Amino acid sequence: MRPIRLLLALVALVATAHAFAAPVQDDKKDKVLSTKTVTGTVIGFEVGDYVHVVVKDAKGKEGSYYAGPFPTHYFLAAHVNKPLKLTVNKVSSFFEEAGERMEVERIDGASYGKLSVAAWWKAERKKASEKKLIDKYEKAIAKLNRAG
Repeated sequence: MRPIRLLLALVALVATAHAFAAPVQDDKKDKVLSTKTVTGTVIGFEVGDYVHVVVKDAKGKEGSYYAGPFPTHYFLAAHVNKPLKLTVNKVSSFFEEAGERMEVERIDGASYGKLSVAAWWKAERKKASEKKLIDKYEKAIAKLNRAG
């Protein structure tokens, strides 16, 4: 009788731990709230804890967007003042540094004509090491940093 009670207690303990652990993992997943397409040119960067890109649209309106996944910010730095098509998602995202969920507008796709971020990065990697490319584009972003 004792082994059955021990087994039941262990099953209950595992089930309870799983019930409390699952929401924490799900809570850290990004939640896309809306999506829009922005056509414009990159005119600068705002670099602090994160990289934001300043874009001017065809009407002259400026917007600042979280740069998105690697190497999006390098693609944008390489195509400053060129007409770009950007996919901007408004997301609810968990930021470890802040310890909380925040809503941000994030660039999740970018293209210059038919050239996508992925195709551009693949071509760049054929020309130089990742370290050299990171150094090159970090310097370009630093020169265009409006945040200080």
